[in-house]
Amino acid sequence: MGMSEGFGSSKSGYSAAGSIGKGFGKGNKIENIPVGLEAYSDYLKNEANVKWIKWQIAGNDFVNISENCPYCTSPTEDKKNSIESVSKEYDAKSIEHLNKILSIVESLGIYFSDSTNAKLIEITKNKTGLSTEEKNYLIEIKGQIDVLKNKLITLKGMTFFTLSEVDKVAYKIKELKIDIGLLSHLNSTETVKIVDEINSSLNSVLDKAGVLQAEINKQKIGIQKTIKEHKEEINKFLRFAGYKYIVDIEKDGEEYKMRLKHEDSPDSVKGEQCLSYGESNAFSLVLFMYESLAKKTDLIILDDPISSFDKNKKFAIIEMLFRGKKSFKGKTVLMMTHDLEPIVDMVKVLPNKFEPAPKSAPVAHFIKSIDGVVSELEITKNDVITFAQVCEENTKSQSEDIIKLIYLRRYYEIINDKNSEYQLLSNLFHKRDKPVNKASQPAVEMTDDEIKKASSILMGKVPSFDYQEILAKLKDRNKMLSLYKATPNFYEKLQLFRIIDEQHNNDVIRKYINETFHIENEYIMQLNPCKYEIIPQFIIKECDLSLT
Repeated sequence: MGMSEGFGSSKSGYSAAGSIGKGFGKGNKIENIPVGLEAYSDYLKNEANVKWIKWQIAGNDFVNISENCPYCTSPTEDKKNSIESVSKEYDAKSIEHLNKILSIVESLGIYFSDSTNAKLIEITKNKTGLSTEEKNYLIEIKGQIDVLKNKLITLKGMTFFTLSEVDKVAYKIKELKIDIGLLSHLNSTETVKIVDEINSSLNSVLDKAGVLQAEINKQKIGIQKTIKEHKEEINKFLRFAGYKYIVDIEKDGEEYKMRLKHEDSPDSVKGEQCLSYGESNAFSLVLFMYESLAKKTDLIILDDPISSFDKNKKFAIIEMLFRGKKSFKGKTVLMMTHDLEPIVDMVKVLPNKFEPAPKSAPVAHFIKSIDGVVSELEITKNDVITFAQVCEENTKSQSEDIIKLIYLRRYYEIINDKNSEYQLLSNLFHKRDKPVNKASQPAVEMTDDEIKKASSILMGKVPSFDYQEILAKLKDRNKMLSLYKATPNFYEKLQLFRIIDEQHNNDVIRKYINETFHIENEYIMQLNPCKYEIIPQFIIKECDLSLT
């Protein structure tokens, strides 16, 4: 607590409820001990006097129980009145306030003029309460303390906006100077030393006020230009991303604020809008970009920034972040994502749009973690292919017939060709001795001619294809387990697991196995799962546990 706060809250400047009023309202009874209580002076003037008074008052409750003293058990016949007088003359809270004010006056004495300091000490030793003249004198001191304190607070909080009105810079600086001659109570050697240093610094600034005004004016023009550019860019992004908001950036007092207005309610009051989670994320990304550019950051890290957005918004955000006039273009950016779409755009389809030659185009790597070991594999333009291409490539390149046929069946699924060869493969993986044509309604067994014709076509893709031989292997659990264990790729392990043990006992894992990686969309570019581990390891570990 400072001296000024000790006066309490009152329009007059003095309140009986303040620390000064409570501590000195009835005079300084530590300096002026009432008659009859002189024997307690050592206790009353001790620094622990508040504790002693509390202890003394607490003991009064027991004075009438016995003729003996409640503190020392000796007879109290001659001391009873003086013991009771302590609680009548003193209360611990008032003495606590008195001690605070005395401590403040003592510690701040060097900042008061000699005459004011002497008068304050005299007032604090008053035997009776404060007179009207003394109250007015203290209020006058408080007024001067508040003037100086407010000046110092203003100086401490001075920012660009304090001097934002160019034509008033010199006036503002002069206004901040302190005239100690008008603060007579504070005109001491120590206060003058501090004030002179402050005024000297302000005079140095004042000498350069003309240059400062020019620089501030230049900065204001720069801010206005930046605001206009950012506002146009943000609104363009919002329009292209399908967000029905318009942004305006306005000066509000001493700062600039971004205002949002929904297109469907143009007359709405300016202020905070209720944004959805996705909208908030989009705005946060854009503002983060501008902040990073303003700080001229050497490395920008984006942690999965667009996965939660739909397709239209994804590219609008990527465009804003990496291709806009004010964007991360040309900056070093590390973007981590589970989403393949930005890889398709940056690596395969539009690499030169993001970073034209001779500078290097964006580089992508696939990161995997197997048993705690993290490794990465570069993704090139040729690695981003359709799943139809994946199936064709792996049908030709794999050494194990069952794996080849898995990819071949997937190929027929994604091109929606449910012909006889697809029917035969489907029967094979369902381990049916007698193939059934489910394309017929109702389903009927496939004829020998249908099986022969379908087998011939499949042999054109997989020369060693033999339905009965492969069926026997599929039914042999030990052979299938050996194949499962020998297969290094998680995607193929997952497909083999579905054949060996089509149901997992956990609903979440079962849905993941049967649906998430069961049907792919031909039109979505993707990575070859033989080369890139797109299946999380925890899923394969669940399959491993299920098969043991």
